[in-house]
Amino acid sequence: MLRTEPMQKVRMLFLENERDTVVEFLHGQGILDFRRSKLELGDVQSSSLPSISDALIRVNGALGILKAQVVKQIHHVKTEELVKKVRNSSYIDQIFKLGDRQREISEDESGLAYAQRVSGYFSATGIDFSKLNSDVLAFKAVLAENKDAQKVVEAIKAAKLNSSCVTNLADKKKTLVFIAYDKAKSIEDALRPFQLDEIDIKSKYLKGTVEQILENVRKTRESHIFEGKKIEHELLELGAKHYSELASYKEMLEIESQRAGAASNFKKTEKVFVVEGWLPEKKYEQFVGELFKFTKNRCYVEKVDDKELAPTLVNRPGFLRPFDYLMEFYSVPRSDEIDPTWIFIISFPIFYGLMVSDAGYGILSLLFSTWITRKTNPEGIMYNSAKVWQLSSISAIFFGFLSNQYLGFRLNQYFTTFTGFDWVKDATTILLLTIVFGLVQVILGFIFSFYNNWGKGHKKAAISKLTSILTILVGIVAVYGFFTGASYMIPFGILMLILLIITGALSGIEASEITNLMTHPLSYARILGFGLASVIIAMLIDNAFTPSFHYGILGFIGFTIIFILLHFVNMILGIFEGLIQGVRLNFVEFFSKFYSGGGIKFRPFSYKRINTKENE
Repeated sequence: MLRTEPMQKVRMLFLENERDTVVEFLHGQGILDFRRSKLELGDVQSSSLPSISDALIRVNGALGILKAQVVKQIHHVKTEELVKKVRNSSYIDQIFKLGDRQREISEDESGLAYAQRVSGYFSATGIDFSKLNSDVLAFKAVLAENKDAQKVVEAIKAAKLNSSCVTNLADKKKTLVFIAYDKAKSIEDALRPFQLDEIDIKSKYLKGTVEQILENVRKTRESHIFEGKKIEHELLELGAKHYSELASYKEMLEIESQRAGAASNFKKTEKVFVVEGWLPEKKYEQFVGELFKFTKNRCYVEKVDDKELAPTLVNRPGFLRPFDYLMEFYSVPRSDEIDPTWIFIISFPIFYGLMVSDAGYGILSLLFSTWITRKTNPEGIMYNSAKVWQLSSISAIFFGFLSNQYLGFRLNQYFTTFTGFDWVKDATTILLLTIVFGLVQVILGFIFSFYNNWGKGHKKAAISKLTSILTILVGIVAVYGFFTGASYMIPFGILMLILLIITGALSGIEASEITNLMTHPLSYARILGFGLASVIIAMLIDNAFTPSFHYGILGFIGFTIIFILLHFVNMILGIFEGLIQGVRLNFVEFFSKFYSGGGIKFRPFSYKRINTKENE
């Protein structure tokens, strides 16, 4: 349960002239994660990959222009025929032509909008942009802050650029400065001290007077609207006829691209090619049997035992896979180490439930997390985080029942004889329980670390984990003896110091971590702190702002609003702390004892058909 799926690396030899059919078989099996062979043999290259990639780019481009349609499945087409169809398709050319024209219209619209805006700046100047061509003069237009406008004009005059300036209020904040100056001179030094927005007066859309420009903008936009609707209609017709076919082509090309690209992992001689990869150990015999059957025994298979790190594969029920997603987001577990995900699955909801510890808040967080899962992408972090939150909310409801908390009210007595524990009266007991829980998890972390280090041959580091456990246990006895005045306090204290020194000597570079032997278990006391704070705040809200008609209708409404808002804020704070601290206790206090991560996720050479069918 605490290890990832055992993996086996294999090496297979096949006849070179059967490569395409073998690759197709392996692709269909979807069980092998290829690795590039280290054998000193020739590399295999696919001659079909460039043409497949070009065809795939062409199909993706066409699909990107069309609107999505319902896709009907079609049978798989041979690679050569498929590439030829895509390359010679006249309707794809037509889609690209229409798409290019759409982009041109969009670019024109941006230019027209700019021309319309600039025209507003020059509306009172009477300038004809078509006449701004001269062999002697250059022209520039800038927008200056109102406070700087006069300084800009004075700077131009002081530079003796032989220029004329026209200023006009463009809006409430900026002033237009239009400058005509001698081409033989530079104006940049004069303008550099100011923050100015330069206007592109050479834009192809600025031709003629302001009135002529605005009229041209109006007519061009009318033409664009008409042409745009015509293009949309044509694309809709093309999509209705060909979208399904293109989507199927895309799927087939992606499959063929995977098969062609896989060849880069192979090695070859003149007559055979070599494939290496990883597969689940438990599927090895079945896979080999099917492989010999497919090739009619024209292949060779052997197990490879080298030092390469095996890829990581976990098999967990579907509703628990979001925990695996979060673990991968943090770091993929290594296949040669303990996988802590099951501990995370058990402990995180407990931490969250205790820190929220209110059935009312738990129900609301369950509803909210469920809503998020229905609105987000199942492959994204929001969805998977919400699924973990959803499961943890059930724990919050359970602990809310145990502590008899329902939005701060105690309600168990109305439907059961179980009154639950009291966060305030039983605070000392809860504190001890959380510290014990921390001790158990920290010691478990050291046990896992012992297992990992011993398996890798790091004997001294492994033994230091055992002495760490003894240091903690002996230290607990010594501390207890100190508070109770027991005579065994001194010998146990001395023994703890000796074990601490031994641990530091054995740990090597990890010796700096020995200070955490006591502080990390105590860190679990935060469960009490956040849980108690949430419960007390909820009770204070109830005592001060529970709605009552004693204050009249307006008072009842006002108190209701305040009651809901304060409980909402307290709930958000409790949920936030429960999620953050629940993750922290696992990833910092627990994982830091043994978890290195950095594994390689198992990615089998496989495919899934949605829009196409296998040929019969």
